[in-house]
Amino acid sequence: MTPLEEVAANQEERIESNIIDMKEAFYDREPDLKIVSDSQSQINKKPLYYRFIKRAFDVVFSLIVIVITFIPMLILSVFVAIDTKAFPIYSQERVGHKGPFKFFKMRSMVRDSDDLKKYFTPEQIEQWNKEHKVDSDPRITVLGSFLRRTSLDELPQFFNVLMGQIAAVTTKILVVKPQVSSLRAFEEFVNSFCQNMHTDFCDGFSAEKAVA
Repeated sequence: MTPLEEVAANQEERIESNIIDMKEAFYDREPDLKIVSDSQSQINKKPLYYRFIKRAFDVVFSLIVIVITFIPMLILSVFVAIDTKAFPIYSQERVGHKGPFKFFKMRSMVRDSDDLKKYFTPEQIEQWNKEHKVDSDPRITVLGSFLRRTSLDELPQFFNVLMGQIAAVTTKILVVKPQVSSLRAFEEFVNSFCQNMHTDFCDGFSAEKAVA
């Protein structure tokens, strides 16, 4: 599916699409997350009344959800802390229309989930390097698997909604992956991603590399 086809499909499903010049943001210079943030801000510009109503809805809706689920979240947090032996709330840096922010989720993996060699087989490490995911991820705890299936791990995200970092109904948010910290790392990341993907971005990236 081409980017334009994906945008059209998203429109049919009433999903907003943000078009970001990844080449400008990452390939022509050192990775610049501000370009990503600015692109989201420009594309998401709406009339003032629309933004006011949407923000009011987000505040009221998130407050209601937080009040209703606060006690269950506390109870879940205790079980998650016991299960993972770590702080129950996991934060990940992502990029929104106001720039990078901490995105909250209930922890669903073991504490040392970054130690891939400890939990993955050589085959799983190979799959991770290609797809950045593995089938039957052994780092996910039994409770974590339940939280993911029921989406209860996403309850802390309503604090992000309340703070105005994301909306209750929002676009997909770019994850700031640790390995994409330099141009060389980004090239390695894209190359591994493009091995099993055929997209306009991958074709363009390969062409730029061939010319260079």
